[in-house]
Amino acid sequence: GIAMIVFVAGPSKDLDRCIRVRTALIRLGFLVPCDWMGRMAERRDRGLVDADMTDEENMDARTYDLAGVDAADAVLWLDEGSRGATFESGYATNAGKLVVAVGTEMLSLYSRTAPIRFAKDSEAIEYLVMVARERGAR
Repeated sequence: GIAMIVFVAGPSKDLDRCIRVRTALIRLGFLVPCDWMGRMAERRDRGLVDADMTDEENMDARTYDLAGVDAADAVLWLDEGSRGATFESGYATNAGKLVVAVGTEMLSLYSRTAPIRFAKDSEAIEYLVMVARERGAR
């Protein structure tokens, strides 16, 4: 496998897209251990929405997500205006991690200053494959 750990930072309002991206990465051999999407999908299956989360559940999610960013080699940021994903990407940038953004709307100064950006999920995934191959060749 590729053995590069990726964290997918994306909008919980578009969980299906986030899950598709995570699945594509795993099929290519990336490790995507932080499954915040599965946790959110399980809540939604019980009829709950983000706003229903208690303070304790919110803190648990934050701890889980940031531990996922800490463990990752790279963050794939689906930049669609999610405050959480924007925060996670900034956190990763500050930690010196590779952040690859997807999106064209430039919704924040972080969007506008993301050095690596693609219009499509597939282009960003191809870029990560190239980076992983380069790292593996070293």
